[in-house]
Amino acid sequence: MRRPALLLALAALVTLAGCGGSASPTATEPPALSTRVLPAGAVRCAPLEYGGEGQPDVLVVAALPLTRPALPRALPLLDAMRAVLDREGWRAGQLRVALQACDEAAPRVAAESPERCAEDAAAYAANPTVLAVVGPLGTACAEAMLPVLASAPGGGLRSSRPARPRRA
Repeated sequence: MRRPALLLALAALVTLAGCGGSASPTATEPPALSTRVLPAGAVRCAPLEYGGEGQPDVLVVAALPLTRPALPRALPLLDAMRAVLDREGWRAGQLRVALQACDEAAPRVAAESPERCAEDAAAYAANPTVLAVVGPLGTACAEAMLPVLASAPGGGLRSSRPARPRRA
């Protein structure tokens, strides 16, 4: 099955782009297929992106700070995710995969807000078409999101968190 391979490829590409990854517990059952992918549900999300044929079945959310000063770190990650999805024909096995970038930065602060992150994680967890969440970048946001994502129906959402490598 290529669905886990796609998430691993996304995580590996994020790692190769200068970041490390960590995974949360994964569900053993795939999400129920829908006739239409639902947007992530968070307030500050870009429109769904999908470059494949037909309509997407599932959604990968890129939960990243999309406001300066973190924007220059987030954009290469989004480009890497798009490149992997494009290379795979926007598919993971038989599932057609859409991408949605969601801003985890607090307005006017340009920093991740743990409160916003927890609220967004609840929206992602409640969306049956979300397959995985890539992000967030910040530790405080991750600490707020991961328990919520892990408790999503069906055994939790897959998650890969990009992080800066440690300097020796």
